[in-house]
Amino acid sequence: MPEPEARTPLDAHLARGRNDLLDRIEQPPLARIRHRAARRRRRGRGAAGGALAALAVTGTLLLHPWAPAADQPPPVAEAPPGGPVYTGDGITINGLNGPVTSVPGTIVDIEFTDPDHGYLLSVCVDVEPCPASVARTEDGGGTWQVTELPGTTRGRTGMDLLAFPDGRLAVTGDTAYTSVDGGRTWRVGAPAGTGSAAGGFQPGDRLRGQPPGGSPDGGCGETVRVWRAGQLADGGSLPVDGISVCWVAPDATADGGWWIGGTRDGHPVAAVTHDGGANWTETPLDTPDGGPATVRVAVLGARVYAVVLGPGGELRGVFRSADGGRNFTRTSSGVPVGGPQRMTGDPVPLLDGRLLLSGADYGWYVSADDGHSFARATGSLPEVGRLARTDAGYVAYDLFDTDWVAYSADGSTWRKLQIR
Repeated sequence: MPEPEARTPLDAHLARGRNDLLDRIEQPPLARIRHRAARRRRRGRGAAGGALAALAVTGTLLLHPWAPAADQPPPVAEAPPGGPVYTGDGITINGLNGPVTSVPGTIVDIEFTDPDHGYLLSVCVDVEPCPASVARTEDGGGTWQVTELPGTTRGRTGMDLLAFPDGRLAVTGDTAYTSVDGGRTWRVGAPAGTGSAAGGFQPGDRLRGQPPGGSPDGGCGETVRVWRAGQLADGGSLPVDGISVCWVAPDATADGGWWIGGTRDGHPVAAVTHDGGANWTETPLDTPDGGPATVRVAVLGARVYAVVLGPGGELRGVFRSADGGRNFTRTSSGVPVGGPQRMTGDPVPLLDGRLLLSGADYGWYVSADDGHSFARATGSLPEVGRLARTDAGYVAYDLFDTDWVAYSADGSTWRKLQIR
């Protein structure tokens, strides 16, 4: 057997370099991995019964190539130096192009006050409960700084994030947490305000719907709360003329209008105020389906869309206004042609005149005829959980059916945020 070769100085140098590199490699965040694994197992168990039933009835489950595995993104359209790009039917998502910040738990709310300044709320309730966290970005989501909220938020749910343009923040719930320095430091605030919001609300204030009993799944009958911009405090409830509120717009429109959706006497309505809540202009939006319903409104200039939904997000009708919401025309009844059975999140009016929404089947759907018909976007777009309006654009949650998120100022061009 031949003798081993003598070790050269170069061999020794390479060995030392290899060991140094191994020492610098960060160990995986095992607690975070266990949290996500548990979440996916629950999702899998919840979907198993429905999947097996569908398989028995149709026998076609394996013919759906648009449902990739959770960690297997679809092929990208191109891979420029800045990162991958995902496209489909005029919608573009620019992928990751740098380091990713890790935030504990699950991302539940993202607010952008302008295209550069954004804030993110995550909660941690599974496996190893931890306090909620708020992350902030000043470069459009490229880099993030994470701050842990007080320990009293450990394992809590039902919290929302409010962001004001001057960097003041509030996390709402049974107890409020506020920050006056962009989320760097926090203090525990008072419980939710009581009584009526005297004088309505002023420009810069925020409105939020508080479900009955404080439950995030309490359905209609929400109390509309006014958060004062100058005081960073809950200013009480806003009278809404007897409407049973199911949805409150996240921000005011360009003309100062603030929309709510709900029911009156069991019939869906959309209402808007232009005078701080003193008076509401109400529009009935009846659909042939009847039954419990809610309404979500989307506005772009003079174009206003109102979508009527059932309790589980079932599409029951789409209405359009070309005059700022003064007059509406129904463009579809029930599920629009080619549309999803259920919508998630908010409808998104695009600059090119189309309407975009996300379905409960994780698809992107676009309409070129004001909601009369839809087509599921093709191409390389990833699955999407829901689309949501923020003060300065839109947020896409649960991309690739995981925790990835993206932001868009106009609904057409998105950038994947460097955080999860």
